[in-house]
Amino acid sequence: MNRDHWGDRADVHARSRHYDLDSVVAHGPAPIAGPDEGEVGPVAGRSLLHLHCHLGTDTLRWAALGADVTGVDLSGRSVGIARELAGRLGLAATFLQGTCTTCPRFSTGGSTSSTRPAGSSAGSRPG
Repeated sequence: MNRDHWGDRADVHARSRHYDLDSVVAHGPAPIAGPDEGEVGPVAGRSLLHLHCHLGTDTLRWAALGADVTGVDLSGRSVGIARELAGRLGLAATFLQGTCTTCPRFSTGGSTSSTRPAGSSAGSRPG
């Protein structure tokens, strides 16, 4: 039931003025709001796992700062929208469907569904 709810919300949110995905594509992801960026420090080349990533907008903000990002969400529809958004932005990101307790396990040499800009290669993640 909750998965269906968030699948329905994904489509509503993707069309909403609040998320304004067309503006995100036109201008790039907004800066990280609040103290997070300052507290975390430089993220270029660091791995970041974002649980409950929804449409991926926050996850992609970190990717724009150079982090190697993976977003996980309960809703397959949210994951699909996040992958599409990453592709439109030309940002490297991996988005997977799962929950906090059943999050897909990362493995070296394994295959994940990734969105990578043209000309880049998908790296493996430590297990």
